[in-house]
Amino acid sequence: MAAGAVAALHGRDPAVDAARVAALVVVVCAHVLLVTVVTDPGTGAVSNVMVPTRYSWFWWVSWIVQIMPLFFVVGGFASAVSWSRFRERAVRDDGDTARCASATAAGALWVRMRLLRLAQPAALLWVVLAAGTVAALALQVPAGYLDAALSGIGMHLWFLGAYAICLAAAPLTHAAHRRRPYLTMGVLLGLSAGVEILRIAVDDAWWGLAGLAPIWMAIHQLGYFRADGTLGRLRPVHLAVIAACGYGAIWVLGSTGAWSTDMLANLNPPTVSLVLLGLSQACLLQVFSGPLASAMRSRTVQAIAWTVGSRPVTLYLWHLPVIVAVMAVWWLAGGPQPEPGGARWWLLRIPLTLLCWVCVLIVVRMLGRWEAGAVVPDAMVPRVADGGTATWVPVATGLILMVAPAVLEIRFLLSSWLVLGGAASYLVAVVLLRRVPGAGRGRDPEHWRSTARVG
Repeated sequence: MAAGAVAALHGRDPAVDAARVAALVVVVCAHVLLVTVVTDPGTGAVSNVMVPTRYSWFWWVSWIVQIMPLFFVVGGFASAVSWSRFRERAVRDDGDTARCASATAAGALWVRMRLLRLAQPAALLWVVLAAGTVAALALQVPAGYLDAALSGIGMHLWFLGAYAICLAAAPLTHAAHRRRPYLTMGVLLGLSAGVEILRIAVDDAWWGLAGLAPIWMAIHQLGYFRADGTLGRLRPVHLAVIAACGYGAIWVLGSTGAWSTDMLANLNPPTVSLVLLGLSQACLLQVFSGPLASAMRSRTVQAIAWTVGSRPVTLYLWHLPVIVAVMAVWWLAGGPQPEPGGARWWLLRIPLTLLCWVCVLIVVRMLGRWEAGAVVPDAMVPRVADGGTATWVPVATGLILMVAPAVLEIRFLLSSWLVLGGAASYLVAVVLLRRVPGAGRGRDPEHWRSTARVG
């Protein structure tokens, strides 16, 4: 295991890999704490209780466990490195830009490869959920049980839409960053602020959904500042001050009443507080890059990182369905159900967390090949080197099909009709991303894939 980990980590930023794995661990453990199936003794209704959110101290803990901005920061770093290598390889190997594919075609190919790595494992999840929903409906499972299960299972699917948008925009946002980094960030922050002003003015939180793209793109953009060395040129004390200012600004916004100091409440719809949190996390990642890189030199740590992080998309997508399934089986089997939030409840989280991790890793082991196999078929790789076209039309259509179910999940929560629609959308998206018009002869497909694999 360790030998495979060493090979996989060669040529990568070890601090970024450590941060990604640590973030995955935090997400899984946090969701174990946030899923507790309970039955109302009066009505018999089944619901989920997010126990930690009941405590008055949860708001500051949320600043630690709300790790999703860090995912986008390291994702932005990976996108910048991957796209830069892809673009530079195309120009270098083909002599000049007139002889290689246009920037538009190269961008479409890179985005198609990256989106497929997200869409293919996600499509499997949607199809499995759809099959389970159809079976539950056929067996006449009570609607309350089904709705409770689906709403819990789908809490994390917003990520698919937000991250797909960031990936699709990466060639454009990275080009803008190379020319005017601070102006580009300023535009994204301005758009985010505009949405926030609208949300506050109309007093409707759901207008904040319009900020899904600019807010997460701004956080993704922070990773570019790590990739180009901007953050690395700052002294640790300066980075620490910036991080502290970010946290301070979150508190100031929360004190106005228009925002929450609870970063879980700021997640969906997203608010500018997430950008501040992402800035703080990006700075702290830079501060601790040395210790993180040192830790990653340990064979034991590398083995753990490989076990947890070798199939990050699969682990992220399946961890919550597995946790919900484990908790549901525990409840149906009549396992101990101590009072939520009591001492016995907290103690019970320890074995349940271990049980959930075992089940999650087994599922990832079984289904990880869907992520590993998310590559464009050789026969379908466009003629990049010969100036062939890789149209954006199917890529853009696939993007819409990936984003729409995620946005609907944020607004309405996961339901039986949305599961069925999401499965259809993602299946079509995968087909479109794997088969793009303009495919044909060209340079060895592996030549281009190798430059798009970073991160």
